[in-house]
Amino acid sequence: MLAACNAEKVALERTCDRKNDGKRIETEGFLNASRGLLCSDTSGRNECGFRLSAHKTVDEGVYSEIEVGFGPNTMDKPLKGLGEKYLIVRDDSNNVLDLEKSVVVSGRLRSFDDPTSPEGGGCFIQVDRIEQRFKS
Repeated sequence: MLAACNAEKVALERTCDRKNDGKRIETEGFLNASRGLLCSDTSGRNECGFRLSAHKTVDEGVYSEIEVGFGPNTMDKPLKGLGEKYLIVRDDSNNVLDLEKSVVVSGRLRSFDDPTSPEGGGCFIQVDRIEQRFKS
């Protein structure tokens, strides 16, 4: 997909900087669904939100919205009642990801105001490309 070619590389901890709002970015981390997934189609596509975290065991991170569907850079619809180990997410080559390994995601970053957040807001990435990284 050519979209990733013009993505700006951003360190995960700097992803939510307001200056990145609306930009196509690329960042690395671990897809984490330990708190569950929030799935919806409010953005015009059916997608589920993972947390992209610096470490696999960390529960906090940047929300990363992955499209539910078939083919590269999508995930299967999650089955209710089954845990994270049953999630199927595919990379840009249509290979099933090992969710224990880090990934690089690319997509459009969106910022939002959140008065309940200590930072005053948050952000999410609408992911359009996923690459598997093979380190733990």
